[in-house]
Amino acid sequence: MKQALEPIVVAELDSLGFDLVELRVGGSKARPILDVRLDRRDLQPVTVGDCERASRAIEARLDEM
Repeated sequence: MKQALEPIVVAELDSLGFDLVELRVGGSKARPILDVRLDRRDLQPVTVGDCERASRAIEARLDEM
C-alpha cells in the first residue's frame, strides 16, 4: 500500500512547495492512518498551518480515488 500512496503524497506535497521526509502507513483496514513528515523547500520551520494544508490536499486527492 505504501508504494501506491507515496507518488500521490509526493505530488500533492510538491504542488504546495514541500518535500516528503517520511511516510508511514498504520492503523487498521477499516481506519487507515498515514503519518506524513515533511519539510518546507524554503527552509523555514514547518507550521501547523502547513500541516493542515498538506493534510487537506492529500485527503482530497485520496478521496477522489
